[in-house]
Amino acid sequence: MNSYKTIDEYISNFDADKQAVLEEMRAQIKSVVPSPGEKIAYGIPTITHKGKNLVHFAAYDGHYAFYPGGEP
Repeated sequence: MNSYKTIDEYISNFDADKQAVLEEMRAQIKSVVPSPGEKIAYGIPTITHKGKNLVHFAAYDGHYAFYPGGEP
């Protein structure tokens, strides 16, 4: 597993088409979360709210993924 430090670093490792989808996912999530935070958790991009993992998203060879975080 790669050790990405930022979401930008994670996204930059994909081709332009996947980068566009990941950036759109990121923007859509952040548009509905008040005061969102960002980090890498479990090796994938994570949006946080009030310091807790809210959602994770990722790209793979044949699909994209969207995972819920723990309890808010």
